[in-house]
Amino acid sequence: MSEKAECLAHFSYEKSHEKLLLVDIQSCGYEMCDPEIASAELFSHDEHDEGNEVLYCAGNMSVQAISKFTSCYKCNVFFEMVGLKEF
Repeated sequence: MSEKAECLAHFSYEKSHEKLLLVDIQSCGYEMCDPEIASAELFSHDEHDEGNEVLYCAGNMSVQAISKFTSCYKCNVFFEMVGLKEF
């Protein structure tokens, strides 16, 4: 299950054009749950909003999580099955 969760994270990163990454995916048996989202941008940039809000709640580990994942992740058997590019 952990390799499938890593592949899902890889998928989210590639399909979002390197702007989002599903992180902290947990599993219980064959079910995945409780993901967080790390985004390349930590704050919203709404010109009509005086106070920028943190995107995706307080769990957004932003570029730190993305950097750690992309530097440590090793593509596994599942990334080819879904047609992802190798890091």
